[in-house]
Amino acid sequence: MKLTLKALPDFVNELNCHRCELFNFMNTQSALIGYKNVETDSLFKFYDERNKNRLNKLLKKANVTKGLTEKLKDMGETMN
Repeated sequence: MKLTLKALPDFVNELNCHRCELFNFMNTQSALIGYKNVETDSLFKFYDERNKNRLNKLLKKANVTKGLTEKLKDMGETMN
């Protein structure tokens, strides 16, 4: 991508006009947009997966805590 952008002239004049004609700007634009979207999407997926894992761990811990609380409640009722 960087090489493609470096190949573009800084300014267009009659000496380097032929360089601009060699580019398919629609493909270059699509590639740039696709690259940007993939980067954002992969970051979103990374953090989304991390949050899902955290949520699953919290749910498991909450279930364990709930079970222990029920056992303590039952033990307390049998002692009275």
